[in-house]
Amino acid sequence: MARRRLRTRGASRTIALLTLLLVAGLAMPAAGTQEARRIERSAQAYLHYSLGRLMEIEGAYSEALVQYRRAASIDSRHCEIGTAVARTLLALGRTDEALEAILGARGECPEDLAALAVQARVHLARDELREAEAILYGPAWEDGAPGALIALLGQTLVSQGRIESAEELYRTKASVDSLAPRIAFLHASALLIAGKLEEAADELKRAKRLDPENRELDGLLGRLLVDIGKPEEGVPILVPIADGAHPTAEELTALARGYSALGEPELALDRVDQAERVHGKTRGTAIARAGVHHDAGNEDAALAAYEAVLEIDPDYLVALNYVAYSLADAGKDLDRAAGFAERAVEIAPDNPFIRDTLGWAYFRLGRLEEAGAELETAVELGGTDAVILEHLGDVYRDLGRIEDAVEAWSRALASEPDRESTRERLESAGAELPEAPAGAGDAGRAGGTTGSGGEQ
Repeated sequence: MARRRLRTRGASRTIALLTLLLVAGLAMPAAGTQEARRIERSAQAYLHYSLGRLMEIEGAYSEALVQYRRAASIDSRHCEIGTAVARTLLALGRTDEALEAILGARGECPEDLAALAVQARVHLARDELREAEAILYGPAWEDGAPGALIALLGQTLVSQGRIESAEELYRTKASVDSLAPRIAFLHASALLIAGKLEEAADELKRAKRLDPENRELDGLLGRLLVDIGKPEEGVPILVPIADGAHPTAEELTALARGYSALGEPELALDRVDQAERVHGKTRGTAIARAGVHHDAGNEDAALAAYEAVLEIDPDYLVALNYVAYSLADAGKDLDRAAGFAERAVEIAPDNPFIRDTLGWAYFRLGRLEEAGAELETAVELGGTDAVILEHLGDVYRDLGRIEDAVEAWSRALASEPDRESTRERLESAGAELPEAPAGAGDAGRAGGTTGSGGEQ
């Protein structure tokens, strides 16, 4: 805050000085020659422009626009002034006027790249993506094109859903200018959008080597490494960010996930607590807390945490499924469990694990026909998980369909040969069993809870 105040004071002093110079310039007696008058008018236009620029930097866009327009009234053919008018109108959300102003400016200087960039930004703000692409495409692909133009063209392509084209643009530019950290960062961003997470991480690492002091880049890289299962790399990057000034909630919860993955639940919960102290309790912090408890095997705490998530976001799919499955599996509050599961199916009808959860809740309620229908649908949707097949067998057994039950359990055992709970079911039905694998134990309910109730 102290730096901001000092900066504002410095800007205020500069504005005051320019204002004095402007007043002094306006008070000058009329020059005697045409050249002197031209110089005087240029100086006046420059003073208004400079004053407007300072105001724009401070975010005082309306005041900046007044100064820019005064400058334009003195020198209407100055490209930089016209571009500043358009840029400020765009910042004020007056896109129609901004487009008119930038077209006028570009008429005076059609090759000016700064004016071209402002026109592209105006088109983007007006959702005129094709128009933005048309003016950006050639200049952005030229050798030595400014990073701002490349970024704008990439943004235009991404906004049209042309992720591969954006990734090709950034990849090509990164290969030509391999020492430009901004291009490396943009390339990584496109790879992220394309779902190429490992490649994105590699490109972010390269950008970090080129720009080691870039905090935003560090935060993104650390979060990505945690999310792709490399917490041992991501956590050391995120710790100094979390211990520094103004860590974001996303950085803190990513660090919590990293610690959780490394088997450090207490450190993970400390970071969730920090996120809530700084940013308040949010959907993200609640999800992070639930995930830490789940990873640590604290089922009661995880259930309570996921219920807290649903208080914030009643339609969060993972929480709906986790709470529904946990309650159904424990035989508690079954009507509520079924309600959560039904809502989850409405959101994700083609998810076999969600269908399994609803089928299991119906089974626990004794609604066997409905349970069978849901579990059969889960299998049809590709649910070959041993837990789903075991559940289906249980429903068939209680419906008196013993042969169908044995078939379902046999498929479950083929999917998970060391599943002792399935072997017990087959034995009770008098079915012939394959020899148990050496060291077989009961994967049982732990596997079912993780498969159907965990993060998917």
